[in-house]
Amino acid sequence: MKNPKEGNTIGRRGLATTAAVVLFYAVLTPTPGAAALDPDQLSQAVSALDEEMVLGYAESAGVSADTARVRMAQEGMIVRALAASELEANDAKADVWIAEDGGELALHVRSVDPTSVTFLRDAARDAAMPLVTEAHTPVVAARTAVASKKAAELSAQIPGLNGFFIDVATGNLVLDVVGTAKITGSKTGGRAYDPAGLAEQITGLAAVANVVGPAGDTAAVNGGVALANCTVGFTATYKSGSTTYQGFLTAAHCQTGLTYFYNTAGTGSSKAAIYKTRRWDSGSDIAFHAVASGDTVTNKFFGASSTTTTTQSNIPSTALVGACVCKRGKASGYTCGSVQSIAYTPTWDNACNGQACSAVFTKNAQPRQGGDSGAPVWVSGTGNPVGIHKGGSSGVLGIGAYSVYSILGLRPSGTSLK
Repeated sequence: MKNPKEGNTIGRRGLATTAAVVLFYAVLTPTPGAAALDPDQLSQAVSALDEEMVLGYAESAGVSADTARVRMAQEGMIVRALAASELEANDAKADVWIAEDGGELALHVRSVDPTSVTFLRDAARDAAMPLVTEAHTPVVAARTAVASKKAAELSAQIPGLNGFFIDVATGNLVLDVVGTAKITGSKTGGRAYDPAGLAEQITGLAAVANVVGPAGDTAAVNGGVALANCTVGFTATYKSGSTTYQGFLTAAHCQTGLTYFYNTAGTGSSKAAIYKTRRWDSGSDIAFHAVASGDTVTNKFFGASSTTTTTQSNIPSTALVGACVCKRGKASGYTCGSVQSIAYTPTWDNACNGQACSAVFTKNAQPRQGGDSGAPVWVSGTGNPVGIHKGGSSGVLGIGAYSVYSILGLRPSGTSLK
């Protein structure tokens, strides 16, 4: 496919980068009119981190605890800056992601919009992160639209396709395919086929294939954290007419008639939740259930610890590609992983309640198990909510596991985070 601005052919190796790449460090001269850098901002963010979250991040990322503290603080500062702005990551104005460069995290932006670049430069400076800029037209939104138009054909022609997304760093169409097609090829009607090559023929986009296990979003039946069959997400309120209900968000596919517990083990006393509303369609899988009469909800959730709560923000955030997000699921407990796409299209069976899924879900490298559905997902090291766990794949022999969540910006109308 041709780049609409420069006419560069996008081959199998991905985005052809002809524009100069400029590396900006935190010592840059401040932008005129921008707030002056507070040298204590990063240190203050580091000191506020929960130690159990630090250790969880360090283990999942394979870094030291000291490195984890700095990275978690940096990612949290960037996410909060974006949440307070009107800039959307990977929209028509800019592709934005976080990646490791030379042993440290860097904020990347691909854009020809000077306002977006200036804002991100200031955000990176405040977080003491390098900023890598590409003076290039953003590709994720446009290529996602191309792939989405071919979603039905991709699902029909590629057996075992769980979902797909555009890799923000390379511009490639990435396929999640069940089995070993990427390694050995598969057979369809007695003939070998190449999923990536077939996807390129269908969409005109450079493509690669990931090997994953079967995916889904079914609920487990027995024991665990908070719900009898799924997991309580973030606490919330729902206003209907003149009445405001207190309750929680969880996955819509968990259905109704839910029972909630008061601890993470799913033991002891329990009560029946009261279903009120949901959004279960092409772009979301989130429902609101009210707690029983006499019960109230706090603005806290069980994060890194199963016994000590974390205070949640009442403003949803958007995690960037490359950032670490965590969840607490009834089955898998506390798990973390890096975001791989914020424009993911699930294609497993009945992923979107009988509709074709839109490219608005987020995929990350967290492991998952049945029963995690509905779990809270937040930016590691913070109380910044980003989503409600939907489903994913447990992988094959530990390889190819991933999770998918619905973003909180597409929660049911009338609901607000507590």
